[in-house]
Amino acid sequence: MQEVPPEPPYADPLIDTLLPRLFEAEGVGRALQWWRETDQGWLGALLKMAEAGRVGRESLIEGCVHRFLLGGSATDLRFFARLHEALAPAPEEVEPRVRDYVRLLAASPGPVAEAAVKHLRAQPALDPGHLAEIWDSLLFRPERKLVKAGLTWLDRAVRRDPALAGRIAAPLARAFAAESAELRERAVTLALAHVAAMGEQGRATVREAIPLLPAELGERAAAAFPGAEVAVEEAEPAPPPLPEPPPRATRLPAPIETAAEFAEVLAGERDWAAWERLLAGFVVLAHRDREALLAVLRGEMYRNHYARLHVYKQWDHADYWLMAAARTLDGASPVAGAWRDRLPRDRPIAPPALLLLHRVAEIHKAAEEGTLPPLLLATPTLSTGHVEAAELVRRRGPGGRRGQAAGRRPPAGAAPPAPHPRPRGHGAGGPADLRRGPHRRRLDLSRGRGLGAMARAG
Repeated sequence: MQEVPPEPPYADPLIDTLLPRLFEAEGVGRALQWWRETDQGWLGALLKMAEAGRVGRESLIEGCVHRFLLGGSATDLRFFARLHEALAPAPEEVEPRVRDYVRLLAASPGPVAEAAVKHLRAQPALDPGHLAEIWDSLLFRPERKLVKAGLTWLDRAVRRDPALAGRIAAPLARAFAAESAELRERAVTLALAHVAAMGEQGRATVREAIPLLPAELGERAAAAFPGAEVAVEEAEPAPPPLPEPPPRATRLPAPIETAAEFAEVLAGERDWAAWERLLAGFVVLAHRDREALLAVLRGEMYRNHYARLHVYKQWDHADYWLMAAARTLDGASPVAGAWRDRLPRDRPIAPPALLLLHRVAEIHKAAEEGTLPPLLLATPTLSTGHVEAAELVRRRGPGGRRGQAAGRRPPAGAAPPAPHPRPRGHGAGGPADLRRGPHRRRLDLSRGRGLGAMARAG
């Protein structure tokens, strides 16, 4: 159907027979909807044949109106609406079909209804019954543009001919239920302007529709239509109270105190919080009950892949480092100084996982050097990863030195250690020094420092 000959088929003997079918067959409008230009495709061909007298304008106009009355979606009728408007029917061509154009206003797609309004308004005189039906149909439409056009047409017609005031009551009453506040107010304004000429029957019709209006607008209309009921403005119900926000942070499980607890956590699912408990529990138990800790781990640390740690060039699992630290405490370190060259270098690892590897590697290094601290100051107590201030103070102890590494206590009578200098900018001792090698970026486990520096160092 979309194939069009180079020239309109003037000589085709089937044109006269098939042309009426163009306006009746299902799917024709959808197939021809893409022809927009009036000099191309089937749209141009039909117009040229009408101009040349090969097909009658009357038959094309009649066909379009007939197709509109059959109904359909905007897509189905788009081609016929373009053809109809390109033909530009004169008022005398519309006049015999006024009744059909009026029928199009109630339910046709917007473009068809707009075209019908345009041609009906061009009629020099319309029957009052037709006018009432036109206004009633337009003010029933959901499109704001068509409702507004109907109100304007109604107002001008009544001003020219006050005798029509009796015909406007039902359309205005219908407009009282419009969704647009502007259209409702416009309908009330017109009702008030023409109330005297409506007659008692018209006023009764408007009076019955006033409860459809909002309370304030209804009171304004009721003042001109005595006896009307006004809708009671119901107070909006108070919104339900908002639920309490979830706590920003929850407390993590209590620290590991026994080797049995350590074994239970090690055997379960290990998220970041579980690993924090394992690291802290390992350090605490290494001081408090080393034999019990090693008894728990001996069943694993010499078996399977843990027995082959010396073969692996990169230890990219946190449990590798934990088992290596345990073997070191047991006097059987798999690789001396593994923390120098076994951290992953060329594998894509997420930053949080890489941070965990560095932390466990630091524990392995401390176990190898005999400098494991009695506890980890930085172990989080909250689900956000923070440490509660009171807990941090408790961990540091009365003298503030509880987290000092074992094996580094000053001899009796020695002078107190000098305070650590505060880093300034990127000079010596500042964050820039952390970039000098992959193994410089570690947490200072004994004092809980290093995480911020690692983040700044990238």
